[in-house]
Amino acid sequence: MSTMDHARRTRSLRARLTGLIAGCIFGVLALMATYQYFALADQLRARARQDLLATVAALRTELNGVTTKQQIGADPRRWYDATHGHQNLDFAVLDANGTTLIASRGYLAPATSLSHVAHQRVPRENDVQKVRNASLGVRLRYIAADGLVGGRGERVTIVVQLDPREQLSVLSGFALTAIVALTIGTLIVGAMTYWLVTIGLRPLRTLTRAAEQVSSERLGAPLTDDDTPAELKDLSHAFNRMLARLNDSFTRLSQFSSDLAHDFRTPISNMMGEAQVALTRERTAAEYKAILISNIEECERLSHMISSMLFLARAESAHTELRKEATALEAIAVSLAEDMAPMAEEAGVAIEVVGQATAAVDGVLARRALANVLVNAIRHSRPGSVVSMRCASSPEWTEVGIRNVGDVIAPEHLPRIFDRLYRVDPSRHTGGDSRVGGAGLGLAIVKSIMALHAGTVSASSDAVAGTTFVLRFPTGMPPGPAGNSRC
Repeated sequence: MSTMDHARRTRSLRARLTGLIAGCIFGVLALMATYQYFALADQLRARARQDLLATVAALRTELNGVTTKQQIGADPRRWYDATHGHQNLDFAVLDANGTTLIASRGYLAPATSLSHVAHQRVPRENDVQKVRNASLGVRLRYIAADGLVGGRGERVTIVVQLDPREQLSVLSGFALTAIVALTIGTLIVGAMTYWLVTIGLRPLRTLTRAAEQVSSERLGAPLTDDDTPAELKDLSHAFNRMLARLNDSFTRLSQFSSDLAHDFRTPISNMMGEAQVALTRERTAAEYKAILISNIEECERLSHMISSMLFLARAESAHTELRKEATALEAIAVSLAEDMAPMAEEAGVAIEVVGQATAAVDGVLARRALANVLVNAIRHSRPGSVVSMRCASSPEWTEVGIRNVGDVIAPEHLPRIFDRLYRVDPSRHTGGDSRVGGAGLGLAIVKSIMALHAGTVSASSDAVAGTTFVLRFPTGMPPGPAGNSRC
């Protein structure tokens, strides 16, 4: 990684804000200075043109006061008085042959011929002409206007010259002053911005120090926001919500680890106990066979538990693939009802499938989710009752509701029955079919499968209506390649 990339990544927020604000101020001041520069230049040019025109008019007036062209050079003071107060103006009066009758000291004859303004016309601003002077290195302004001696006599030409060097000096001084003021002003604003941003970010540093003190033992202690500015309260609240989620996940993980260790320890203890008892004395072949069968059952229970845990781990992986396709959920329900008919008959209940519904699902996973809920419903149904599987669909969602009448789930247990290893009645987990999550993993698997499908699963239970689990799948195909999605 280059030094420039590293500097870009490590630049602080304070430096960024300072740079942005100082840059904005610099830009605004630069625009203002540029506008003032060109406005001053326009005013100086307008004033120079007005001085040229006024001087030509004054010299024409003086020309009316003489009778012959010889008198023009006889009294030069009257001509100089016409340009008094204009240090940058010079003039010359030429006869019809171009001979100079009178000229001021600073007058420089133009290198090219000038167009003349007729004596009967008043000069205008567009009559001003620019001619470059090689010795001075500037373009002098000229205006040439014809006049008549005595108003009706011999024609002469009045040429007025303006030297713009003083104007250029004024503009250069203004530009230099503006640049210095712009630089100093930007530096001052930058320093003040840096100081103000430092003060403004103090609550953020306080929040950072508080966040650094968070540990696994203090996840339940939220950050205080009594002195937090309104702009940072949302950040503080979001951080506290994140801490609450982490604390809840950490607590669940700790409880899950404890429950998992307990569930693993029980079958292992059973196998060890039976083996130790078997070794205390000689046993018959039938007794050894019974002990082995019992140990095999415990091993199967452990195997199914581990398989369920692996499935949950794969379901929550970011690389889990779903092979989705349009599937008739009622067909899955009918197939499950036929497969589980012996189990239902043993429990003394009947299974019915009502309605039709089609959704884009992974058929294998959808079947497993429905099977887990159905077996749970059969296991806890009242003998002689009916377990119903009702399918329904809408433009957005497809539902499968599984209802049984029997054991009622208390309201305090409903929010947690889909948690891993959570059992409403822990004393019942050793019975039933371990393949469907007798260790408390069956409904957790259902929840993970529904999450993979971007669906939901919910449960309700009361003594009158019974217990109902509703699995809700999105009806339409998800975006992405047809038939596949990646979670």
